[in-house]
Amino acid sequence: MNAEQCRAARSLLNISRSELAVQAGASFAGVTNFELNGRVAPGTGELLQKALEARGAEFSESDGIVWVGAHTDRPKDNRAIA
Repeated sequence: MNAEQCRAARSLLNISRSELAVQAGASFAGVTNFELNGRVAPGTGELLQKALEARGAEFSESDGIVWVGAHTDRPKDNRAIA
């Protein structure tokens, strides 16, 4: 998962950086730094992705394009993030 995919998944799930940080067991600064600069401490990216997936985000790759979607109570929305 890259920074753009993280922001897209968080947006689809309508959760804040603070909520993601708490669920992932990461710091708010860590989430912000990853989303803005693509830099993250070792292991944090995996924690963020797992937390997003636990909330319903799905990440899949087809023909070099990574799709970010979400399963929530509202209608499904998918967006391609290259």
